[in-house]
Amino acid sequence: MPKKSCRTELSRKIAINMAEYKEGRYKSPAQAIAVAYSQVQKKRPACKKSLKKKSKKSMKKKSMKKKSMKKSKKAKTKKRKSAGRRRI
Repeated sequence: MPKKSCRTELSRKIAINMAEYKEGRYKSPAQAIAVAYSQVQKKRPACKKSLKKKSKKSMKKKSMKKKSMKKSKKAKTKKRKSAGRRRI
């Protein structure tokens, strides 16, 4: 099952469940979203893989990548500032 169709199905179900939340069927918006995920997975088992949570390992890699990018940007800006301040 294509990832895009799973995501569109999920967003449609979230919209429906949020409307039901406003009517009082669910206690919180988070519960309505969680139920939407469950409903889509039950209706379309092939979507289970594309809708599952990201593992801690992959999230950790992303955060490490962001940190290293921030550090490299800081180093570049420091080099630029020091290059502009030449002593005579």
